[in-house]
Amino acid sequence: MLQALRDSLPSIFPTPTSEALQAVNLHKKARARLLFSYFAVKTRLKWLQMSYTASKGKKFIERYKILRNIVADTVILDDDTVRAIDLPKRAKQESLNAYVERVQVYLLNDCSRDTMISYKETRAGKKSAAEIFAYHRSLQAATYRLIRRYTTLKTMLRTLRISYDSAKKYPIFPRNILLKVMIKRCVNMPELYEICQEVQEIP
Repeated sequence: MLQALRDSLPSIFPTPTSEALQAVNLHKKARARLLFSYFAVKTRLKWLQMSYTASKGKKFIERYKILRNIVADTVILDDDTVRAIDLPKRAKQESLNAYVERVQVYLLNDCSRDTMISYKETRAGKKSAAEIFAYHRSLQAATYRLIRRYTTLKTMLRTLRISYDSAKKYPIFPRNILLKVMIKRCVNMPELYEICQEVQEIP
């Protein structure tokens, strides 16, 4: 009788397969939140790169204004914790999976319809619980790589903001030089080139 009741109420008595599916779909939801910020920062830095290239050949004052404005429009994203979320740092003795799970919980607490990219939930189909759990482990590894790439981009953005704020005290001529230096240092980083060349992440 108890078994019949359990079979008729799977939501009350979750099966290993349903638990595995729930873990996968919660992870995909958190990943969609991270991708929202990842694409926001990546797109803005690519725009900075293209805008800097397009500014070449302009007259001094005109180009100075362009450089000042594109940096200002880029670094403002660093303070926008909705579009460019700040992730918790990994503890020294923390395992990869434990860290990813902690980031997942953090991201799920900051999820809304407006702060996620669209994603498809995984359905069981003919997959066993073991297969779904294996898929979950592969997702965790992929998400850790995504966290590292996002952290790299966020660090670039923050470094650019610090440099921009420090340059505000200088007059126009030295500040123009500093603007060019900070932009070139950012857009010429090998990490940015590699990230911009990658295939788009799909949750």
